[in-house]
Amino acid sequence: MAKYIAYISCDATFFNQLEGKYSILKYTLEPCKITERNQHRGTSNFTISYEFEGLPEKGLPDNERVHNSFINKQIAIEEAKIFVAWFSTAVRRPLDLSHVSFGGTQEFGPSGHYLVEEFDREIVKRIFHLKEDIKEGTYRKVTRPDYKSVIKKDVHILRVPEDFSKLSKKLYSLPTEIQEKFFDSCLSYQFALINSLRLPSISLVALVNVVESIMRDRYSSGYCEDTGKLCPHKRDVMKKFRTFFEENLQYPLPEDKRRFLNEVYQNRSNIVHETLMGSGPFRGPIYLGLAKDIEFKDQLHEFETLVNVGMINWLNRL
Repeated sequence: MAKYIAYISCDATFFNQLEGKYSILKYTLEPCKITERNQHRGTSNFTISYEFEGLPEKGLPDNERVHNSFINKQIAIEEAKIFVAWFSTAVRRPLDLSHVSFGGTQEFGPSGHYLVEEFDREIVKRIFHLKEDIKEGTYRKVTRPDYKSVIKKDVHILRVPEDFSKLSKKLYSLPTEIQEKFFDSCLSYQFALINSLRLPSISLVALVNVVESIMRDRYSSGYCEDTGKLCPHKRDVMKKFRTFFEENLQYPLPEDKRRFLNEVYQNRSNIVHETLMGSGPFRGPIYLGLAKDIEFKDQLHEFETLVNVGMINWLNRL
């Protein structure tokens, strides 16, 4: 095995530029300059870098070197993907690895991995347009549970919550099975944030999936209230959905929250059976917000808040 340092570009929104350099566990986040490409796409960039062990490349025949390089790139990207999904969850902002895709094509990057002993910081600065003289970023104070999605003074910058290092250390020390379950929920939550404006209906489905991922190994009685007997196909899905919020928000749930969550889950069912099949008021992408969208988007925003609070509380309770 060989030791490499990976550098991978990540996207944030144009008005959420990473404030400074942050070091979380073995991962380092650094802001990039705004380029002409950023202005056209409406994004800002930062890099995630970290060391990892991969297959040897140096001194090998071309075919073996290319093969091992591709495998190493996959290893690096998969690790970055998971961490950025968790970071997106913690800061409640749409973040993703840099890419552009349409139809059957995808442009990814920039990204690279470099032998630790041959690493040249100046090359990386040029490739990724890293800002000069990067200062250490400050941390945002946060009170848990956090029901506020936007802090006014932070509206144009991306700051890391002050408890992110502690939560990351806890998360990455969990048993693999529990860790993977939470990472699955982070990926669904990240997907929901990225698509909340253009595909809000799909966002709602993804947010429900966050809860179902975390609760997937919860015991089910198999009891069907409709028939009054055991049913092998019954999985108490709605009951587990409600239990997640009772355990991680408040027990018992206030009646207004209970009604709201019931309505959200019903909307999710309608979307799965109607909107995804091409009917209903929110079918397909939305390119311009209209009056009819406001109520649904308000519901989506409130639900996203409850899901995020539930996720962080679930992690804190472990």
